[in-house]
Amino acid sequence: ISAQFKKEVDAIICKLLKELECIKLREPDCPLLKFPTSVFLFAKTAFFNPVDSNQIIETFLTESFPVWEKIKNRDEKALVDFLLNVVVRKYPMLVSQGMDEMVIKTINDPHRPVSDSFIADVWNKFDNLIRLSIQYVHISRCPRKKEDGSDGYTCRFKPEMSVKKELERWGLPKN
Repeated sequence: ISAQFKKEVDAIICKLLKELECIKLREPDCPLLKFPTSVFLFAKTAFFNPVDSNQIIETFLTESFPVWEKIKNRDEKALVDFLLNVVVRKYPMLVSQGMDEMVIKTINDPHRPVSDSFIADVWNKFDNLIRLSIQYVHISRCPRKKEDGSDGYTCRFKPEMSVKKELERWGLPKN
């Protein structure tokens, strides 16, 4: 699951880079384009190396779990705030270059340059990341049959999360 999670994160970054290329063609003066593609590639490289897949998914779990409900409800501001908070802590040099303010300004612009299909893809990718995270928590808790025949866990992992509740919320099977 963690390897699949890492692929999903990579796909989001690749979609972002493709979207930036499209924006260059549609709106060559877009403020987002002031940041070279190399900045995004650096963030991708810094995010993945030398971090293993389990660290990536566990960091995502810790950072994103408080906003899952808002992501499910497609609260764009909550998603942007979440992403910027993670980026600000992990890559302070991007903030010093004004990237955080530029992203907020671009997102709040009613004529923003990003396409609706890109936004839809990002929401779908985040849904996938959350579903994978739920499965990861379930597996990390070592599900087993109890002596009385009921289902239970043998390991304690992310106790603040109700797997049952999240499975229902995100439409995942209970197995």
